[in-house]
Amino acid sequence: MLKRSSSALPQTLLTSLDSVVNADAPPTMTSDHGHLEAVLISPHDCAPQGETRYLLSNPANAARLMASIAKLEGGRGTVRE
Repeated sequence: MLKRSSSALPQTLLTSLDSVVNADAPPTMTSDHGHLEAVLISPHDCAPQGETRYLLSNPANAARLMASIAKLEGGRGTVRE
């Protein structure tokens, strides 16, 4: 993962954006004092996280999803076409 300081971000913005879109691991930015850290991710990578957060926001739905994951991880999934 590429790490950049927050003060270097203005000078390296284009290469940072390029690495967000093309890299396997998104770049991280750290404040000059090391207290804060953030990750740059593309909208394409961010959207599924929002969808997951929405699906897990309902307790009943979250329980069904967790049960389905446990079933799949236990080898009890069903192949469908």
